[in-house]
Amino acid sequence: MRTKLGLAFSFAWIAGYADVICLIRYKVFPSMMTGNLLQLGRSFFEEIDATFLIAIIVCRMGGLAVHYFAERRFAYGTTLVAPFLFVMIIGIEALRLHWPDAFPRKYEVCFLAPVFGVQSAVSMQGCLGCPTSMGTGHLQNITYSIIGYFTGEAVNHLKLFCDLAIICGLAFGALCGSVANSYLKGYMAHDFLLSAAMVPMIVLFSIDDWCSTPPPDLPKQASFKDRIFSHPSNDDLCDDTSKKSK
Repeated sequence: MRTKLGLAFSFAWIAGYADVICLIRYKVFPSMMTGNLLQLGRSFFEEIDATFLIAIIVCRMGGLAVHYFAERRFAYGTTLVAPFLFVMIIGIEALRLHWPDAFPRKYEVCFLAPVFGVQSAVSMQGCLGCPTSMGTGHLQNITYSIIGYFTGEAVNHLKLFCDLAIICGLAFGALCGSVANSYLKGYMAHDFLLSAAMVPMIVLFSIDDWCSTPPPDLPKQASFKDRIFSHPSNDDLCDDTSKKSK
């Protein structure tokens, strides 16, 4: 239970942190596509870069595809993909730091969006089984739980605590992102605020992957390398939506 609540809060914290930084800087979201779709609708009558918004949406879908094929190929596909995602983000921010004119800074969100595509898939198909980058559904669940207390209906406390953890994580992450973006202006750290969030994200991906993946069918004396690069079981491959066992 502690692991699940910790994952829920942490995933939500990172989403809130990155979303608010990108919202302040570029008026877009790397994780919540609903906001980008609303902005896309506005772009038909207002001066908003529709191409940029479409690129973010497509890149996030690409992250979902990366997760799908990694998990189809390896039992611990998310763990293997995570370091490459981190190198990609920190590389883009380092490139922008040394060559500011390499490309418009806002396009770094296009490299961040695939990471949150992977996060979305991990959240839905891993230990949690629910989204961690949006609060509407969780607020609805909390409302029904409160109603359940007053009407005497059964309340799923683990689900309630998970909903609360995600709501609190999103709000606290947004607070931290706003503070960091405001108070670190003029410092080099301001250019690496987004990549800083990728370090805990990689750890969380790996924790979720190891907790939700059934042990591979290998001899006990198999090395760590053999386990990490092992193939998912046939039963997992028969599942079209997820290889994970809840």
